[in-house]
Amino acid sequence: MRMLLQFTTQIQVYLFFKVKGNGKVYATEVNVMLASTPFPDYVFAKDYKLMNLSDLEQYINANKHLPGIPSAKDVVNNGNSINLGEMQTVLLQKVEELTLYTIDQQKQINAQKELLQKQQDMINLLMQQLKKLQN
Repeated sequence: MRMLLQFTTQIQVYLFFKVKGNGKVYATEVNVMLASTPFPDYVFAKDYKLMNLSDLEQYINANKHLPGIPSAKDVVNNGNSINLGEMQTVLLQKVEELTLYTIDQQKQINAQKELLQKQQDMINLLMQQLKKLQN
């Protein structure tokens, strides 16, 4: 692993080190260089096909993990390791997808509230007319 140390005098020193076993790494900042994985802003493109929630539920029930996320078996088969840069990118994609689902659900809630209010207004009007007829 290559570690970049930057000093206030703009001198850069590269240290090479390995962490093996159950060692811990402490740092105040870690920069992961992404290979060729595109950053997931494409999720917000108009032509992005967001999986509908029914299909997502079926996928989860069948596979026991989210699409695009490695299964526990895949991680074990890969030596219990993941590529940190790739995983962070995929997790951001999932967060952005969740944001789109939430926005869509809020639109549905707002439409239902509006419909409910119209129905309540109609009930109130009908109740007033019924009272007039009863009197």
